[in-house]
Amino acid sequence: MLFRSRSALAERRAALSKRRANLIKARNLLPDLSSPSSSSSGRPLPGALASLEASHAILLRQHQELLQRTAETQLILTRELLSVFAFSPTSAALPSPFTSPSSSTSSTSSLSPTYTLSTLPLSSLSTLPLLSSPVLSATLSHLLHLTRLLALYFSLSLPFTPLPSLFGPGRPGVRASPGWGDGTFPLFPSRATGGATKDFGGGEQSGGRELEGAMREKERREERMKAVVGGSVALAFNLAYLAWRRGAEVREEELGDLGALVLKAAGVSGNGQR
Repeated sequence: MLFRSRSALAERRAALSKRRANLIKARNLLPDLSSPSSSSSGRPLPGALASLEASHAILLRQHQELLQRTAETQLILTRELLSVFAFSPTSAALPSPFTSPSSSTSSTSSLSPTYTLSTLPLSSLSTLPLLSSPVLSATLSHLLHLTRLLALYFSLSLPFTPLPSLFGPGRPGVRASPGWGDGTFPLFPSRATGGATKDFGGGEQSGGRELEGAMREKERREERMKAVVGGSVALAFNLAYLAWRRGAEVREEELGDLGALVLKAAGVSGNGQR
């Protein structure tokens, strides 16, 4: 009986000691209610609010510094990109497409200013169809890659997605992005189908077939050129869109000037400065 009483007393003492330790721990965790900085309404303490505002100001300053460094990095990348693609304005007028290279230099086009891209003439949209097929294909291919990389550097999605192999290897084109309509446009003219004319030996009948085939071939070339012009306009719209998203103003007369649009989209002036 005595042994049981002592055991029960020891258990009670252990429980009381545990409760005493818990009360001491809870008292240490509670704020000092007698402090004038305490608040019973659950609102932040004045000291904590000031610390929070200071931390917020530091974060804002760091964010602005990060944005500035990002803009500087983008500017460096775009300058290097234009340098790699050998993009440069030139004060010399482009040779007129209506005259032969052996003609006098006085018969030049009045396009000013003009630009070159990888040593190729980057003329206005209206004069692109006047370029030879190899020059036109190379120019549009370089312009497509340049536009893709600019959009990548600035982390922007384009209204018309440039695809280097949309129509097969070495056959670039653009495709309307979701929300911008439907359609795909080639950026290469139809390949020449020249060669010796087959002699059917049928006199007038053979001549009629040849004329009909030539007319069909001409119609196909014209339709393809219309599609290529549509793809060129889509590329120009992409460049204008990049310039607009970056806060640059594009005047109406600049919409057909591919060189000016490249400068606006890249965010640099004619001398390579911001």
